[in-house]
Amino acid sequence: MMYTMSLSDDIYYMFTGAVFGDSTLEMWAGRYVSEQYDLIFHPAFNNLSVKREIDACSGQLSVELNKVGYKLILEANADINSFYPLNFPSVIIFGGEQRYMKTMQANVNFDLYHFGQLKESIHIPQALLEFSGPFACEDIF
Repeated sequence: MMYTMSLSDDIYYMFTGAVFGDSTLEMWAGRYVSEQYDLIFHPAFNNLSVKREIDACSGQLSVELNKVGYKLILEANADINSFYPLNFPSVIIFGGEQRYMKTMQANVNFDLYHFGQLKESIHIPQALLEFSGPFACEDIF
């Protein structure tokens, strides 16, 4: 799973992506709310209306989400040393194997396009960024 969210005076957002079990199916969903826009991105498959690049060991996530008339590009990055490992309650209580890394020091940039025209660019200097399961960096643990 990948997850990022933040709140500021200019924007609040939340986006997450995950793989289903042992399959290769990956879906993304989230919401982007700024002064001018309130966009809900319903669950969508990676490589269809979503394109993403992940490098957890470098602290980087890039996601392009598309819906009718809109394209949202999210770029998140954080110093790898700002991440720390956590255990989900399912790991602690039930002995699950999901590894989980988190930082609250990610920089996030958004570019929002409407019918191909850039409508807004927003920078968030401090956001939450998480990687877990097969997307987590083994070097953190």
